[in-house]
Amino acid sequence: MMSNVLEDLRKNSPGEYPDDETLRAIEVSDPVVAPRIQALRIAREKEREIVTGVVKGTLRRYDYEGRHQHALDKCSRDVGYVYRYAVFAMMCDSVALLEDKLLWWLRTILHAQGFPESRDSILLTYSGLRKEVQRKLPAQAAELLDPYFEACERILPMAEVPNSQ
Repeated sequence: MMSNVLEDLRKNSPGEYPDDETLRAIEVSDPVVAPRIQALRIAREKEREIVTGVVKGTLRRYDYEGRHQHALDKCSRDVGYVYRYAVFAMMCDSVALLEDKLLWWLRTILHAQGFPESRDSILLTYSGLRKEVQRKLPAQAAELLDPYFEACERILPMAEVPNSQ
């Protein structure tokens, strides 16, 4: 059962890290979520290192900085937002939250840019993000986060949205 504090965050602040006071309130009201909160704290500490490494790798591979103004800032913003949203969704134990609130929308935006190499660079970026999370975070945190970064890797590079049945 999700705590009231966590449910309020889920509705009003997805994609943001709760402050430590809020995290403590969630732990008190729902001790089962403690491993997820610990994973969030670790992921929060490592965000800059992970996101920066992934973005630099993508920009090196595809030379976006030479072709697009503000490429570093925009790519860092987008990858950072996906990272934070995935971590937040993990704390809420909801891949659907990540998919429904961010990934399908962002997928459309990324592909609308129309760069010939878009799908490949998106795949490189988000598979790289998943790998960096696995490499840089402790095993328990990486394991809790993996389904969320797998969803990013699966959905964001899709050239076409599958038909809903």
